[in-house]
Amino acid sequence: MKEFFIYEGKVALLLVAFYLLFKVLLSRETFHRLNRVILLGTSLLAFVLPFCVITYTREVSAAEASRMMTNISIEAMPQEILLDGPTIWPWVMLVWSLGALAVLLNHLWSMLSIARLLRSSNSMSGSHRAKIHILDKELTPFSWMGHIVLSRQDFEENGSVIITHERAHIRLAHSIDNLLMLPVLLLQWFNPAVWLLMRDLREIHEFEADESVLASGVNAKDYQLLLIKKAVGKRYYSIANSLNHSKLKNRISMMLSKKSSVASRCKALSLLLVVGLSLAATAQVNPVLSINEVVDQERGKEKSEKEGLTLFMNADGSFLVKGTILTLDGLKMNKADAVTIVIDENVKQEDVAKVKEFLREHNVLKINLIKAETTKEITSVSVNELNSPQIMIDGALSDENALKNLNPETIDEVKVDKDKNSIIITTKARESETIAHEEEFVVVEEMPQFPGGNEAMIKFIAENLIYPKTAMDKGEQGRVILSFVIDKRGKVGDVKLIRSVSPELDAEAIRVIQAMPDWIPGKQKGKAVNVRYTIPIVFKLSK
Repeated sequence: MKEFFIYEGKVALLLVAFYLLFKVLLSRETFHRLNRVILLGTSLLAFVLPFCVITYTREVSAAEASRMMTNISIEAMPQEILLDGPTIWPWVMLVWSLGALAVLLNHLWSMLSIARLLRSSNSMSGSHRAKIHILDKELTPFSWMGHIVLSRQDFEENGSVIITHERAHIRLAHSIDNLLMLPVLLLQWFNPAVWLLMRDLREIHEFEADESVLASGVNAKDYQLLLIKKAVGKRYYSIANSLNHSKLKNRISMMLSKKSSVASRCKALSLLLVVGLSLAATAQVNPVLSINEVVDQERGKEKSEKEGLTLFMNADGSFLVKGTILTLDGLKMNKADAVTIVIDENVKQEDVAKVKEFLREHNVLKINLIKAETTKEITSVSVNELNSPQIMIDGALSDENALKNLNPETIDEVKVDKDKNSIIITTKARESETIAHEEEFVVVEEMPQFPGGNEAMIKFIAENLIYPKTAMDKGEQGRVILSFVIDKRGKVGDVKLIRSVSPELDAEAIRVIQAMPDWIPGKQKGKAVNVRYTIPIVFKLSK
């Protein structure tokens, strides 16, 4: 219901904008047919434009993409207030429906009255598919669809001119225009611009009919005197075209006006400004990570392998690689940008030269050598003391005992930090965690979806969110912003608090996010990936 009235509001604003431009730039021009098409066309366009949403792709940084995704806001209201009486929208719908019903009944009454008149009149055939109906009572001449209605007195005194005028209405299908505008009036009866637009459209109908009468050879002054005489008559039927519709002054002024130049038709292009602004206001950005960031995300593991490869070379020319002793012949290399070789003090120079040649053959761009002063021979997973280096295992400070108890099969990488005099060991379990983190996306080709879409997610949060009573008593309200990951299986996890309001509201927001059902996972190049999502939840106390 609320969405319908938001749509009605957009249509109303577009109708006002279109009408104002028409009134200022085009209403005084003499190209009546073009003006008629513009009024009818813009009335229809105003109802279509809110559905036209242009989506364009723009490269953004990961941080900006994350901000752009923060576009879902849930207003949590206290349950007691939610249950106390209905919202305002049912009342708005009631008022709107009554107004639309009144407009519809008025037009139906006009049609029934015209039908009753036609049945009680004396009819006679006329040319141009028009049927003439003559009544013995006084009334203002009018036409409706293929029927012309006038009094016997008007038929005898000015019948030729009046019938020529009304035939023009029939020939130009002005009654069809009135029917086409009826739905617009029903939906937008509350909009003053629609009533003004209808008035101007009827005025254009009269301009066109007057032009046809003068084109038939009728004296302009005599015709204008007839209009003055009939101007005092009443108009009973809103749906029909009466001879005295429109302001007499405007009609006479239009008859005396010079024909508008062809160039003045270009003013109609100004209406495209409204169309452009409408499309720009509803445009949606499809954020795509810049190519560098996409490469970093998709190839994070590969990049770390290339830039951080370290080899430990023993005195006998063998190597320690991931807990395994290998000879040069058994060493398998992928392309690497840089390789650091930790060399035992007793390694022969010819062995070092062989290693350099081997690495160059595998297109290594940079070779770093660390000599014996930083470490001694490494024969397995143990390290002989030298200047008491610190031992870090998976980011935690450890000692030699922990190192001795470490299973060599679980070692993924060993690094020596000369500046900090430390040995850094990463196990395979830790490496898998790092890879999972590096493969966490912010924007992907197919974003994750809550089952049923965003509206279903908003409904889920609104139905499950409970305003903490302690927070209500304290008057606490505000925006809690949460970040969470939808993993490859669609599971929601790693919920992080980005912006806090209070412990109670923070905990409630986290609880609802963690209670979410499985999502449809996001995909990058057809493969399910981990995607981080950000949502604000607004806690707002009703006044």
